[in-house]
Amino acid sequence: MTKEQKMTEQKILAQHDVCKGCPIEYKDCNLACLDVYLKMVRKAAERMEQKKMTAQNIKFEVGKTYTCRSVYDYDCVFSFEVIARTEKRITIVDSFKRKKTVGVNNLDGVETAYPSGRYSMAPVIRANVETPKTA
Repeated sequence: MTKEQKMTEQKILAQHDVCKGCPIEYKDCNLACLDVYLKMVRKAAERMEQKKMTAQNIKFEVGKTYTCRSVYDYDCVFSFEVIARTEKRITIVDSFKRKKTVGVNNLDGVETAYPSGRYSMAPVIRANVETPKTA
């Protein structure tokens, strides 16, 4: 093991919390805990990769109406109909028949859009929350 590898391992060990309360002798503890730490990192990376592969990509569809509730008032419901779309933008019409084109973001495999702009209490429409059909 080179001097650089030892220093890298020492930096990693200094950054993680696995060694606290370990009954193994200090010299062996560093190697054992480093192994445990690296296994945890690899498992986390594998889980993230699996999550990416299994994530569905739900997109906005033209002709459908999407709703969201106001942050201020639960009884206030915003509804927007998608009338056109490109890969990165959708054109929507609100309940007052105002037409607007907004950008589309992807959050955990679901497309989202900010019809009123992006601010802390802004309404957000998601492609997985459609308006329920009424008979």
